[in-house]
Amino acid sequence: QILRSILSALPATFPFPIAIVQHTAHGFTTALASWLDGGTGLKVRVAQDRDTVEPGQVVIAPDDQHLEIGVAGKIKVHKGAALEGHRPSGTILLRSIASSFGARSIGVILSGMGRDGADGVASIDAAGGRTVIENPESATVGAMPREAIACAREPIVDGSESLAGHL
Repeated sequence: QILRSILSALPATFPFPIAIVQHTAHGFTTALASWLDGGTGLKVRVAQDRDTVEPGQVVIAPDDQHLEIGVAGKIKVHKGAALEGHRPSGTILLRSIASSFGARSIGVILSGMGRDGADGVASIDAAGGRTVIENPESATVGAMPREAIACAREPIVDGSESLAGHL
């Protein structure tokens, strides 16, 4: 719900591409993309290898595959080894964004268990980008936001209802 709420608050003319890693049950990603697409003016789809993501578009990591975004929005999808038990991995995605876009990067961490994405947030920070993290107190599950806050130098931490305003 929070993901749909954030995306629906962004204008169809949002000037940046968005890439998402969502830990879901196998086979759910296509339905998730369709559901999110119906709730926003942005175009939402499952990422495909060697495709490109453009401003105002949202791509979601496919089931059981890592998603990386390269220079000019070039998408790389692969079945590399799981990182800390996750494939797809938020950390792998955020590291690729930090590497490709440096200080123009924004990394967002929402509710979840474990620490996936925390080291990716550190990469965004090191590249001079911005990190936006859901307040662990308002998150459904606060573990991932807590871990991300611990790895970020100066994160923007806010309640779930206000996160879109920081993008």
